[in-house]
Amino acid sequence: MGAERGAELRTLEPVLYGKFEARY
Repeated sequence: MGAERGAELRTLEPVLYGKFEARY
């Protein structure tokens, strides 16, 4: 489960960073 959660976070990280960058 830990590996799956880590993979999900890694997949969402670029999307979240993109949103934060767009905000600023």
